[in-house]
Amino acid sequence: MSLFNATPAVTAYPSHSSYTNILPSANLKLEITKDVIARAAFSKTISRPIFSDLGGLDFNATQLLINRHGNPDLKPFTSTNFDFGFEWYFNRTGILSSNFFYKKLANFIIPVTTPNVHLFGVDFLSDTQPQNQSGGEIKGVEITYQQPWSFLPSPLDGFGSQLNFTFSDGELNLKNGTPVAFPGISKFSFNGALYYEKGPISIRAAYTKRSKFLLLPDGTFGQNVWHAPYQQLDLTASVKVRHGVEVFGEVLNLTNQTDLIFSSNKADPAFDMSRPQSRSMVGRRFGFGVRASF
Repeated sequence: MSLFNATPAVTAYPSHSSYTNILPSANLKLEITKDVIARAAFSKTISRPIFSDLGGLDFNATQLLINRHGNPDLKPFTSTNFDFGFEWYFNRTGILSSNFFYKKLANFIIPVTTPNVHLFGVDFLSDTQPQNQSGGEIKGVEITYQQPWSFLPSPLDGFGSQLNFTFSDGELNLKNGTPVAFPGISKFSFNGALYYEKGPISIRAAYTKRSKFLLLPDGTFGQNVWHAPYQQLDLTASVKVRHGVEVFGEVLNLTNQTDLIFSSNKADPAFDMSRPQSRSMVGRRFGFGVRASF
């Protein structure tokens, strides 16, 4: 196996590619009333492959696995985007808004693992390489509510809230014709914050939650790799002790949540969504300090 010689030879694999894209965009705004605004937007965007996806080779000589195999023939993936939304400013500081979005994507890039590959004179058990896929779409709606509670009597008028809910649905068509969930997209996600800001005191509790999402579609042995649902609660507080000096403290991941990654096997439904691959436990994180500005 020449690849594993003590004095390996370096072989150049020249590659050339070029592309031309026209990227139009348009934004429209309509003031329905002095408090209600409608917005519409259209755009076309591209995202180029990251440099490490275009070249290089990372392999495990002991287990005969190619962990990463660059692909110089990657094309940038494109997205055609449509947005339509409403904003209602129900008082001087409060807003309720909704935004409907649709994205049509082409040439989306994901890592693809191919078993039993013969490369460089070696029989590898698997080869993982980024590849462009056929295309896909993402659609959904986002609703946002934000309001300081200035209508309350002092000192309660320092309270306020910020809420955001997003529903998304996406599908990616792989090169082999198989439709899968769009990677990185949760069907439901929620962000909420309750805060108090008055005088020198600032306190904030922030909560985030999202449903499961696909990390890697159609991996080795037909497995889909998923990130399990996740939620987190963070607390921050600060007090201005004098002009330009602030003492603060924070607790991140107060409820001590863990990250779980699991896989499903389409070849054996009995194991669908029940194979844990990793669990990350970062624990609660505490921070204290002093900020000063001059």
